Amino acid sequence: MRARKYISSITRYIYDSEKKLIEVIDSASYASSSNETDRAYFFYDEKGVLKTSTHYRKQYLDYKTEYSTNPLKVVKIGQNDSMILRRHTVEYDRDFYKKSTVGYYWKPTLKHISYFDGTDSSTYSYSDYKDLRKIEDFTYITNQFNSNDQLISSNISQCFMVNPTTWRTNKIRLTYNYLEGGLLKRVIGYIPYYFKYEFYN
Repeated sequence: MRARKYISSITRYIYDSEKKLIEVIDSASYASSSNETDRAYFFYDEKGVLKTSTHYRKQYLDYKTEYSTNPLKVVKIGQNDSMILRRHTVEYDRDFYKKSTVGYYWKPTLKHISYFDGTDSSTYSYSDYKDLRKIEDFTYITNQFNSNDQLISSNISQCFMVNPTTWRTNKIRLTYNYLEGGLLKRVIGYIPYYFKYEFYN
């Protein structure tokens, strides 16, 4: 067992007799009360290979992660009570490099309300968590390696929903340069980020 201390939290790692991580406890992670904790539990198969982990925020299940091998695949499922709010599957190339990600999440609908009082008017926006919409995304990556098994390039095809009827697609190429000793020196390429701004008077 070991602990890592911050100003407002202590993270405790608990291992079994075979030195496998079985539990992580984030205590005092909320300023309001030191009695509130986040916990994560890790479960292994009969061969000692990690199969699942569950993560709790306070006493409520936040998400569950499932692991499989050949190829390495990680499925992360986030939920609120019995409803699955997000689900993403990540598959890896050579058990380390991302090969694909496929998933979705439920997003509250942004709504607007306007008020009129004589000649004055005001408008405000809010997220309606009772009216959710499903947002999907997927990414496929073709990785290329050199004779030393170093990743030298990645061709990325990325698609995601802007809204229920509109998709955005990105085509990205990344190249990787290494130092003489084999350490990664730099990654060359462009990954776009999109921002949406809304204004009101």
